Amino acid sequence: EQFITEKQLQDAEKTKAFPIELTRQLRLFLFSDGSMTRNLTMITNQKIATEVLKETEILEKDKISKVARIQQKELDQLTTPLVQREVLLKDSDGNILEYALSLWPQDQYDAVMKNKKDAIGNNMTAARLEYFREINGAAVVKDSTVAELMKSSESVLLRTYFIYKGGASKSSH
Repeated sequence: EQFITEKQLQDAEKTKAFPIELTRQLRLFLFSDGSMTRNLTMITNQKIATEVLKETEILEKDKISKVARIQQKELDQLTTPLVQREVLLKDSDGNILEYALSLWPQDQYDAVMKNKKDAIGNNMTAARLEYFREINGAAVVKDSTVAELMKSSESVLLRTYFIYKGGASKSSH
């Protein structure tokens, strides 16, 4: 598993050190601080549906999904209990476009996620919350469970980021 920051990504692509080639569009997608659901809507010109796979209460940080543990330093900033939310984003034809996993302090999750069947960004917009995403980087990880959901090889490309409101971390993705 390799974690890479935006600067390292630029350097790695010049030397071809990154395990996969990333197009400009994919780099923009990964390192944009915008809503992934909104980005997918714009790219596909379709309504994007959120299918909630599961929401798990996490009382001990060692129970966090392997995929989410790639940035341990950032995870250490979150306080338990946490909610680990896993969703699939699908286009109007039912094609899976993305798997997403988020970690939230329970109290903040309950305050923001009023419509738990909807995307995070849509909930924040509905609540008129101003927020900022700090993109930590991207990684290629081997996760057979996620790969099976996405109907892809075992290597999965992911990005990690924190959402801040008023300078305080809201969640990790």
